[in-house]
Amino acid sequence: MIFSLKSIEDILTGKKTQTRRLVKDGDMLSSGLHPLYSCPDCVYRYTSKGQGTRTKWKVGNTYAVQSGRGKPQVARIRILRIWREDVRRIKLGDISAEGFSWFGEFWQVWCGFHDPGADWANGNSLIERPAHLYDAWALEFELVPS
Repeated sequence: MIFSLKSIEDILTGKKTQTRRLVKDGDMLSSGLHPLYSCPDCVYRYTSKGQGTRTKWKVGNTYAVQSGRGKPQVARIRILRIWREDVRRIKLGDISAEGFSWFGEFWQVWCGFHDPGADWANGNSLIERPAHLYDAWALEFELVPS
């Protein structure tokens, strides 16, 4: 998984234990109850051109922590839990688990990546923004000892 350098620092020190990623077209969370998908607690992604699905993330699996595509792994994390949420409803405890001290810091980063036109300093205005820009997978993880 790709993270900013600040996030990587926070992961290595244990300050960051959650990340949120935009839900993309074709993403689906399986609880293991769907007869076609045997993987419980996985996020699947329908591949382009109808060629089936692939697993994006799975609870219990480990993933490389990288600063960019093709960059070397600096650590590994294990996914503990996955859920879908409207990020505009994020709780203070989750802001902290994301590695941020306060809501404004989180919103500055989120909107900078996903909704540059948003007035993040005025939290009430975010409710009026397009919902797909705030529909996210929340991934809770732990650092895997090396």
